[in-house]
Order: sequence, then C-alpha cells, then structure tokens
Amino acid sequence: MDRLMALQAFTRVVELGGFTKAADSLQLPKTTVSDLVQGLEKHLGVRLLQRTTRRVTVTSDGAAFYERCAHILADLDEAEGAVMQARVTPKGRLRVDMPGALARLFVIPRLPSFLGRYPDLRVELGMALRPVDLLEEGVDCVVRFGMQQDSSLVARRVGTMISVCCASPAYLREYGTPRSPEELSTHRCVNYVSNRTGRILDWEFARDGQNVQLTLDGISRRRSASSSTGSAS
Repeated sequence: MDRLMALQAFTRVVELGGFTKAADSLQLPKTTVSDLVQGLEKHLGVRLLQRTTRRVTVTSDGAAFYERCAHILADLDEAEGAVMQARVTPKGRLRVDMPGALARLFVIPRLPSFLGRYPDLRVELGMALRPVDLLEEGVDCVVRFGMQQDSSLVARRVGTMISVCCASPAYLREYGTPRSPEELSTHRCVNYVSNRTGRILDWEFARDGQNVQLTLDGISRRRSASSSTGSAS
C-alpha cells in the first residue's frame, strides 16, 4: 500500500464528502480510492469512515486521524514548494573551493553580476590547492585541474587549459634559449609540487603528436660570463 497516496485519498474523501468526487479530484478510478482507504483502515485496525448508499461520514477515530493527516500533507506541500522555489531562485550558503589564479581571473570579476542575479545566495569562496573533503568540510563543489582521483564524487569537465613553458627576456639574455625540452635540464626552472603527494610534478610537453615527460630538478647548470644568476618567470 502506498501510504502517502492512501492518506491523500482519505483526506480528499473527507473534504469532498464522497469517493466519487475524491476520485475525480485525484484523477483516479473510484475503486482505487476505495481500495486505498480500505487498506489504510486495515493497516490502522480502525474504521475511519462509515459508508452508506447515500453518504459517507467520518467516525470519531477518522475525524481525529484526519486532523493529523491534514497537517502532515500541508507540511509536505509546503516543503515541496520550498524546494521547487529554491530551484528557481537559489538561496542560502554556497561554498566553493578552487585554485586562486582561476578565481582571480575568471570567477571573482563575475561575482557582482552573479550575486545581482541571485541576491539570496551567500558565496564562500576558498582558494587553495589542498585536497578538500567535501562532506567533512561542508564544501558544495571544488574546481580542480587534472584527472579526478576520488571515484565516489561526481565530476564534470567545465573547460580545458593549456600550459606553456616561458621565461623572462632577462633570463634568456643571461642563460640562452633552450632549443628542445631536453635542454631544460641545464636551466633554472620553477617546479610545481603535487598537493596530494608532495612530489615534484613532471614537466609535460606535446611534440609531433607525442607526449614528452621530463623530471627537472630546477637547478641551473649554465652560468653567464659574469657568473650572475637569472630567474625564470
């Protein structure tokens, strides 16, 4: 027995004074409404309605039960309405975590227009690369680069980014321009560390349709004529 449907059928019979009108209101066959009410009475072990050929009346137990059912169904309608309204006009706290550069370049400049559109939202923006436990820390979503490691989370690609290897003109004047990725091993390089493992990340290049991976220690083995030290940017 669908208890919710049975409660709706019972309350509608009481409010409209009969099974026929209740069935029309619920867009159900009259026999279905009658079966639902009978199943509810059997489940409760009491008679809720007195049925005659002319009318349907409520028993004392049925009247008391109806009052409780009416409140329950009203609360349910209110809860459903609140959820449906929230889908149209979101409100409450939204916690998001993403890399600082991504936030500064793309998200923060658009926050005024976003909050103007959804004034009932309160955005809490974290800018970190550390692993975030969404459930433990109450974070709604995170934006991360690379492959998703936690298979229990739902991930969706929102864009792609291409990384380039670059250096300042001053550094290239001082140390020269490498002609291939392999020559970077003699240059001073800025390495990135994995926020998950703490390990220095390999450098990855695309060359002639092939991926080239290099492990660079970041220490320059070239010196200028004046023995000065340059810096990459």
